[in-house]
Amino acid sequence: MTGFAELPHELSLEVGATEQLRLPTYSGSGNLWTVRNVDDANVAEVRVESRPPIGADEHPPGGPPPGQSLATEFAVVTGVSSGVAHWRLVLARPWQPDNPTASHELTIQVSPARP
Repeated sequence: MTGFAELPHELSLEVGATEQLRLPTYSGSGNLWTVRNVDDANVAEVRVESRPPIGADEHPPGGPPPGQSLATEFAVVTGVSSGVAHWRLVLARPWQPDNPTASHELTIQVSPARP
């Protein structure tokens, strides 16, 4: 499991480039990650994707598919235009969004794409 200490507070990328950050997962807690723009949403797009871990689709034929609790969440960051943006990653239960378990600030520096 990835911990908060491994999440960067700053990320640099070029326009059009995409980076994926594996988010800490707490299976069975009911917590899910969301993203909130703090400022300059036009500089970078940030979204959370949930995927089964590598190899999870290799279950025996005829058996049940792997459960959703095996899903791994990623923050997917894409540079849109040059500049700096600030985003907040929030871990909370969907029915308690105002009482987050954790939050993480992320500053994204986007530079022009190299020719």
